[in-house]
Amino acid sequence: MFVSGAAALLFETLWFRQAGLAFGNGVWASSLVLASFMAGLAIGNGLIARHGARIGRPLLFYGLLELAIGVTGVALVWALPAFGGWLVPLWRPFLDQPLVLNSLRLFIAFSMLVIPATAMGATLPLLVKVLRARDPNFGSVLGRLYGWNTLGAVVGSLAGEALSIGWFGVRGSALAAATLNGAAAVTAVVVARRAPFATPSVVGEVPEMSRATGSARRLLAGALASGATLLALEVVWFRLLHLFVENTSLGFALVLAIVLAGIGVGGALAGGWLRRDPEAFRFAPVIALAAGAFTAGSYRSFGLAVAGYGVALIREPGDIIWLSVALMLPVSLLSGVLFTVTGAALEREVRPETRAAGWLTLANTIGGVVGAIVGGFVMLPFLGVEAALFVLAAVYAVVAWLIRRPCAVAGRTVFAPPLAAGAAFALALALFPFGRMEDEFVRAVADRMGEAGSKVVARREGLTETVTFLERDLYGVPVSHRLVTGGFGMASTNVWARRYMKEFVYLPVALHPRPESALLISFGIGNTAKALTDTASFERIDVVDISRDVLEMSEIVFPDAATHPLRDPRVRVRIEDGRFFLLTTEQRYDLITSEPPPPKHSGIVNLYTREYFELVRDRLAEGGINSYWLPVHSLMPRDTLAIIRAYCDVFPDCSLWSGAGLNWMLVGTRNARWPVPLEAFTRQWRDPVVAPELRALAFERPEQLGATFIADAPVLRSLTKDALPLVDDHPKRLSDEIGFGRMAWMHLAWMDTDASRERFAASAFIRAAWPEALREATLEAFAFQKMIDAARGVRGRRKIPRLERVRNLHAALTTGNLRTLPIWWLQIDDDQLAAMARHLERGAPESAHHYRLAALALADRDFAGAADHYREMRAGGVDPKLVAYLRLYSLCRAGGLGAASAFARERFGDSKPGGEDRAYLEWLSTTVGCGVDR
Repeated sequence: MFVSGAAALLFETLWFRQAGLAFGNGVWASSLVLASFMAGLAIGNGLIARHGARIGRPLLFYGLLELAIGVTGVALVWALPAFGGWLVPLWRPFLDQPLVLNSLRLFIAFSMLVIPATAMGATLPLLVKVLRARDPNFGSVLGRLYGWNTLGAVVGSLAGEALSIGWFGVRGSALAAATLNGAAAVTAVVVARRAPFATPSVVGEVPEMSRATGSARRLLAGALASGATLLALEVVWFRLLHLFVENTSLGFALVLAIVLAGIGVGGALAGGWLRRDPEAFRFAPVIALAAGAFTAGSYRSFGLAVAGYGVALIREPGDIIWLSVALMLPVSLLSGVLFTVTGAALEREVRPETRAAGWLTLANTIGGVVGAIVGGFVMLPFLGVEAALFVLAAVYAVVAWLIRRPCAVAGRTVFAPPLAAGAAFALALALFPFGRMEDEFVRAVADRMGEAGSKVVARREGLTETVTFLERDLYGVPVSHRLVTGGFGMASTNVWARRYMKEFVYLPVALHPRPESALLISFGIGNTAKALTDTASFERIDVVDISRDVLEMSEIVFPDAATHPLRDPRVRVRIEDGRFFLLTTEQRYDLITSEPPPPKHSGIVNLYTREYFELVRDRLAEGGINSYWLPVHSLMPRDTLAIIRAYCDVFPDCSLWSGAGLNWMLVGTRNARWPVPLEAFTRQWRDPVVAPELRALAFERPEQLGATFIADAPVLRSLTKDALPLVDDHPKRLSDEIGFGRMAWMHLAWMDTDASRERFAASAFIRAAWPEALREATLEAFAFQKMIDAARGVRGRRKIPRLERVRNLHAALTTGNLRTLPIWWLQIDDDQLAAMARHLERGAPESAHHYRLAALALADRDFAGAADHYREMRAGGVDPKLVAYLRLYSLCRAGGLGAASAFARERFGDSKPGGEDRAYLEWLSTTVGCGVDR
C-alpha cells in the first residue's frame, strides 16, 4: 500500500499536468478534471462495497488492479497532450458556449480517467478484506493500510516533483510510477501464494444498505462531512499560504506533502490505538471537536509563525515546511485519526468489512469533491479566507454530532473528555481573531512591495487567486497602481513597468508595415493592452486571461470608460487558458504578445516551452510578429538558456531585447519581410496619442527603441548551443531555484550596452530589419541606454555619488535635446510631475514641489528657472548637498558666473582640499567651463 500510494500520487501529479495541456489550466477546466478523477475513485469504492464480498482471491484481484493502473496511467500520460490536438474540431464550435464546453471537458476527462481512478479507489477496501482474514480488528487494519498508503503518497508527491520529473521527464516518470504499480502487483501475487485468503461471503448474509441502521447512516454522513471539511480547508489553507510562500510547483508539493503526512500519521496512530483499545471509536466526537478547535487555533497562531519572516516572500523549502506544519499539521493528523475511528465505528453497523471500508471511502471521497468545490467556488469568493476558516471550524461540531457515540470507560459513561473538548472548541471559536487578515496579513503583503505611500485600495478573494490592488499617491494624487496576486507583485503601472510592458507593442508595431490584428495573452494590470488600444492601426484585438477577477478589477486602474482598454470596441475578451485558446482558435494575428506570470510559478512552465512557442508561431499571420516576456530576474542563467533555446528552435529570426532592467523580451516572426519603410517605422512618434507616452517612457526618438537590443539569432544560438530546450516533457529543465538577484550579475553581463552596441552594428538581422537612415543614430543611442540603466538602478540599488549624478545629468542635457532622461536622473518621472501639477492647482508650491519644478526646468533647458527653484528649497527629503550642487550647476549653465561664485563662496568656501566639494568645483571648471571664485 505504501508503494501503491507513491505510484498513485505520482500518476495523479502527471495526469493533472498533462490534462492542463489538453483541457486548459483554467479554474473550471482544472476543477472538472479533479472532479472526474475523484468520481472514478468513488466508483471504485462503491463497486468494492457492493461486490467485494464475492471476490474469492482478493490479493490476485488487487494485483490486477495495480497492473491496470500502471498500464492505463502510462497511456494517459503519453496520450493526453496529443489528445488535446485531436479534440480541436470538437472544441471549436463551442468556444463561445462555456456551459457546453465545460460539459464536454467533464465527459471526456471522466471517460479518460475512469479506469485508472476506479482501480485506485478499489484498492484500499479490497486489501482491508485481505488483512481482515488474519486480523479481526477492523479499525487496526483500516488505520494501518490507510496510513501507509497516505504516507506513500507523501513520498510520491515529493519524489515526483523533486527527483523523478527532473531525471526522467514527464513520460519517463509515468513509466517509473507504473514500475511501482508493477512492484505492488508482484508483491501481491507473492503474498497470495503464502497467505490465507478471505472467503467470499454468502450473498444472503450481506445486509443491504436499505437495512442499515440509522447509526450507520449518521456515521457515513459524518465521514462525508469530515472529508468535505478537510478538502475545503486545504483550498483555504493553500490560499492563505500563498500570501507568504512563493507559488512554485515545489512549494505546492511541500505544502501538499505536509497535509498528506498528517493524514497518514494520524491513520497509522489510530490503527495502533484501535489495536490496543478496539472501542476507541467512542472518542470520535472528541476528536472532531479537537479538529475544529485546532482549525481556529492554528489560524490564531499562524501570525506568530510568519512574524519572524518580516514581509519577505518565503522561498526556502525548510521555511515552507515550517509554516505548513504550523498551519495545517494538527488538523490533518486529527483528520487521519477521525477517518479511521469513524470506520471502526461503521464496521460495527455494516458488514462485511469490504462494504464498511467501501462505503466509508465512498462517503469520504464524495465529501472531498463537495468540499473542494464549495471551498473554491463558494467560500473563498463569498466569505474570504478568514470567515471560511471560522465556518469550517464550526462545521466540526456538526461532524461530532453525526458521529456521536456514548463515551464510556470500563462500561461507565464518562463526561469529562467530551466536556473538555467542547469547552476548548467553544473557546477557540469565541477567541477567533477576526480582522487579522486585513490588519496583519494584507498589510504585510502591501509592505512587501516596498513602495512608499502605497495603500490597499481593493482586494478580492477570487476563484483563482487573492487579488489585491495597491495605490501609490503623491500629494494625495494617485501616481501608480500595483496588482498583487497572492503575495506576489505581478504588475505595476509605474513608469519603469510601463516601459517594458508597452515595448511589447511598440517594437513589433515599428517592425511591421501595418499591423491590423493583435492577441494579448494575460491582461495583467493593463499596460500592454493600453498600448494596443492606443495604436490606431489595429482593427481587432483579442485579450485572453485566466482570471475574471483581474479583468473586472481593472476598473481601479482605468476608472474612465473612455480610456479603459477593455471598453474599446475593437477588443474582444475571453476568460480562458491562453494555451488552450491558441490550440483551438482559427484566428491568425499580425501581433501576438504575452506576459504570463513568471515561469516558475505553479502551472506556468508550459507557457514557456518549445511546444507552446510552436502554437504561437502557428497562430501568427504571414509576416506576423511575436513579443514575449522573459523575466530573468527570477531565473537562474541555465533556466534563461533553456527558454531562449526553446524559443529560437521555433523562431529562426529570434532576437533578444532589454525591456527594462532584467525584464527582457524575446521577439520572433513568421517570415517577416524587411525592411519596413522609414515612414511606417516612425509613425508612432507622430501619433498624438502614442507619442506622449513614448516620451514619458524614455523612447523619445525611434533610435532609443533600438538601443534596447541585446542579441540576434546567431549570437543566441551560440550562447545556447550546449543548453537543452525547455519542452513539455522536461519541465524541470527549469530549475526549482529562484534567482531574484542571486545570479543577476551573469544576466547583467549580457546587458552590457557597449557589447550590445557592437552586436547591433554587426547584426545581419538589424541590417535587414532596421531602417538604414536610423542605424547610425541608434548606435549613438546606446549611450542613452547606459544612462537609463544607471538612472533606474539596473546594476544594483547602490547610492550614486553626487558628483556622478550631476555629471550624468550634464551628459543627458548636452548629448541631445532629450527631456525624459534628465528627469529620470533626478529620480523623477512624468507621473510625479503630473501629480504635482494637479496639486499645484490647489495652491502655492511647497518646498518639495521646487525640487520637481527645478527638474522640469532643467529638462526644458531653463537653467535660470532651475536655479531659482533650488534656491527656494528648504530642508526636506532631498540631500541638501546634492541640491547645492544642482543649484550651482544651474547657475553656471545660466551664464551667471558672478551669482555662481557668490553662491560657491557662501556654500563651499571652507571646503577641504581634495574633498568631494573640491572635486566637484574642479569638474565644473574643466567640463562645464565655470571656474567659480571661492
